[in-house]
Formats: sequence, C-alpha cells, structure tokens
Amino acid sequence: MHGPSPRLLLAVAALAGVGCDRSPSPSSTLRDAAVPIAPSASAPKSVWQKMTALESDTGKGEILTDKNVPELWIPNVVVTGLAIHRGSVWWSDAAGVHERPFDGEARLALPGQRAELAADDDGVVFAAIQGPSRFELQTLTAGESAPRRLAAMRCSPLQLVTAKSDVIIASTCAISAVPKRGGPPRVLEPETHLDVSLTAEGDQTCYVNGDRVICRSLADRRAKPLVIDAHRAGPLLLEGQTLYWLEDTGAADVIVAGDFGRLVRWELPGGPRRVLTSMQRQAFVLLHDERALYYGNGAGSVRRVFKADGRVQTLYNVGELETPNLAIGGGYVYFSTGSAPGIHRFRLAAE
Repeated sequence: MHGPSPRLLLAVAALAGVGCDRSPSPSSTLRDAAVPIAPSASAPKSVWQKMTALESDTGKGEILTDKNVPELWIPNVVVTGLAIHRGSVWWSDAAGVHERPFDGEARLALPGQRAELAADDDGVVFAAIQGPSRFELQTLTAGESAPRRLAAMRCSPLQLVTAKSDVIIASTCAISAVPKRGGPPRVLEPETHLDVSLTAEGDQTCYVNGDRVICRSLADRRAKPLVIDAHRAGPLLLEGQTLYWLEDTGAADVIVAGDFGRLVRWELPGGPRRVLTSMQRQAFVLLHDERALYYGNGAGSVRRVFKADGRVQTLYNVGELETPNLAIGGGYVYFSTGSAPGIHRFRLAAE
C-alpha cells in the first residue's frame, strides 16, 4: 500500500499550517478552506549527485548527471511558484512575485503574498491572497509596473494554467475558467479535490478530478466533454490534440512489478494510447519542448523522456527524496526544492 501523492501532501500541509478547522480525507471535496502559506526557509543543504535509494528502483534510464552541473542562480529564496515569460524567470515567495531575465538581475516585481504562477506569451498570471478564503486572479506583462485584476474569487487557490483566451484555475471550491481580458469566473466543475491536475492549450482544457480525466472545449460551451476513466492519473500535459499523463502511483492500492508510474500518450479524442515509459514516480507537473517531456520526480531526479521513442534520461539528482519544482527556458532547466532554498539552473547538455 502506498501513501498519497506529494502534490496532495503539500496541499494538505499548506492548509493545515494555517489553522484549518477541519481535516478532510484526500478524496474529500473542500470549500472555504484556509489560505495556504509559504513554508519557512530551512538551512541550505549541499547539492550532491549520488543516486538515492528510491532512484535505484525506478526507471532512471540513461544517467547524464555528470554532464549537467548546476549553478545557484538565485540564493536564499523559498519558492512557491516558478514560470517562464518572455525571456525571464518569474517566481513567487513570501515577499511577493519576482522577475529575473535569463541574462540580467533580479527584481521584486510585486510585493505582497501571492500563490501559484502560470505564464505564457500574454503575461504572468497569479493568485493574490486577499484574506482567509479570498483571493484575486491577477496578471502582469513584462515591462508593466502594476498588475491587472481578472477576477475576485472565494476559497484557496490550488493550481492554475493558461489557455488561448482563458485562465483555468482550481481552487478548494471549484475548477473555473476566467477570461484573460477579465470577467466573472465560469465554473467548469462545481467540486474539486486537493490533488487536482490541470492542463490547457488553445481552446481546450483537460484536468484530473478524482478518478476521472475530463477534457472540454472552452470555445463551445455546448460541446459534450470527453470523460476518461483514469484511477491513477497524475500530472497532465496537453500539446495540440495529444494528451500526456504520468500515473500517480501513490494513488494505487497494488503496484505490479515493472508496470507502475506509466507515462502515457493519447491522441484525442479517441485515438490510440501508447505507453512511453514506466517506473516513474510522483511528479507535480509535466513540461515539454519540441522533442521531449521534462519533470521532477519523487526520487529527487530531473528527468527527460523523448516523445518519439520513450527514451528516458536522468539529467540531475538533487540528492533528496523530494520532487523538484521545474521551469525550462533559454536552453536551461531551472529548479527549486523545499530542502535547499534557492533557484538552481543547469544548461541542457547534448544527448
């Protein structure tokens, strides 16, 4: 029997850390839960490349850790969100939202508590905490000095992603779509779970909510959503009409040897499914470029899986049994962990 996913554990810890007056089960839906607070900084730890115990029994593939040497790019920050927008890395911490160009100096873009970040070419979107069980969805574009409010919302933010014309946000109340131009939220799902996972591209969004993956059109409200039975689905990635998901093995009662943690590729709406690889564990989010998928897993590894042949590479090991938070841009992988404050980066080496 395996425990709950790391995303769920972090969400539960965040809610419990601010004095929530009830302790829901992982499968319960939540409304009006307390606002998550960023964890306090811990003493820095050395980053090392030794394979961890969990790493030794997962599908680590080709080891490239000797080719990817990280630098401590931003020291002494405890990151709660990490994203790329127009040649800059953006992150949130207890002080606010910060920006640093790939080749420039860091600045505090917006002081004050924020939670969750998402970014695309249109701007950086974030949840600005307004009080217990209240937040505003705001956006800021590079070069602007003040954010623009998109919507005022109840409950606590869990995750958000951007689509062509909307921001999709999961809170402890619902999964909703908010127009990028601003306006009232449109509820897509009236109930949500702490371990929800979202993805969106163009005018389509997909999300894990409980034991289902649901894909729906954002442009045609009358279109029937596609519902997929997925007992162990974890983080999702939508690329055109291709949906990737990495199974969350923490949700499985029984794990079959060699057949857990499958990274699945599915052509929507009813095309073939293909397993790219297996024995992958406990990721928060899937990222991608033209050729490959990237994620940090619970073994403390930064992994790359090639879309064409499912080849797996371990790019780096943080040296702790925790899931690194990732962003990719400018030829670099940026990552942060809870055990070692700071943002590190390494340039992607040749294959």
